[in-house]
Amino acid sequence: MLAPCSLAAGGENLMNAWSDYLRGQAVIADRHSKAMTAADTIKEFADIAESFRQDADAEDKNPTCKH
Repeated sequence: MLAPCSLAAGGENLMNAWSDYLRGQAVIADRHSKAMTAADTIKEFADIAESFRQDADAEDKNPTCKH
């Protein structure tokens, strides 16, 4: 498993790599929620997406990587 600080390659800003990853996961969860048919499953994936976004916001405020 990669450490959050190792996700950035090619000169990308290391302090934003983990929050970028989390935001990408939120997009994936949003897409899955739109493909669901049951209301409870739609809400579950929407909640997961929101959780990823909140984690990304928290990471932006206090980055894991302090390079």
